Amino acid sequence: MRVVEVFNSIQGEGAYTGHAASFVRLAGCNLRCHWCDTKESWELSAGYELETIEIANRCQRQIVILTGGEPLLQDISPLVSLLHDRGQQVHLETNGTLPLPDGINIDWVTVSPKFLSGYILKPQKVDEVKLVMDNHLHEQLIADLLMSYSLVYLQPESMKPQSINRCLEYIDKYPELKLSLQIHKILNIR
Repeated sequence: MRVVEVFNSIQGEGAYTGHAASFVRLAGCNLRCHWCDTKESWELSAGYELETIEIANRCQRQIVILTGGEPLLQDISPLVSLLHDRGQQVHLETNGTLPLPDGINIDWVTVSPKFLSGYILKPQKVDEVKLVMDNHLHEQLIADLLMSYSLVYLQPESMKPQSINRCLEYIDKYPELKLSLQIHKILNIR
């Protein structure tokens, strides 16, 4: 697999904020969001090649988060199976443009749709939705997602004051929304 980095830290976003986790950042992304904080993962040729066993051996936490880029551009099934065999939980962070592979068992799926691309969510399983508050996010999209999903988070774009204010305005109007701050960035950790 093409890997940009594997590291141990805490989950800084969403429902598992503060939980110890291992992160596997895979190479390749099918979107090019202007505010992306991991542009080094965009190309499928980024990073370095690692065998599945080598990746799993670096994952020291009970929760392993597969992220990117877009992890579903690579075959994650062997890694997921190996991690489950070791008793670890596997979480996936995806942009939602691709369906989950047949027969794969992911313990937690975070979908972070990027509506600037105008696509429809494709994963068969969605445990939480994380929306980055940029200029493309509007009220109808939020209302539609709240009708379909019980955990919807708003995340300010790069902690910009205008984006924070928009998040708070929407949460005031739709109290079922939740705010997700990137606490790993606030704490200045990976």
